[in-house]
Amino acid sequence: MSSSIKPVFSWQLFNASDSRMGYLQAIMGSSNFYPCANSWWVGNAVVACRTLGFE
Repeated sequence: MSSSIKPVFSWQLFNASDSRMGYLQAIMGSSNFYPCANSWWVGNAVVACRTLGFE
């Protein structure tokens, strides 16, 4: 069993049609969702990292 702990990420497509502020509020309100440095906007949606847990 490894002593190193790293987060397990998956990609999540968020509906951000309301506004970017609405997206940020949704992200900030959920401790297991993070807007990653390499998140990007696709039309009126955004792709961001989601932590699934640790391994």
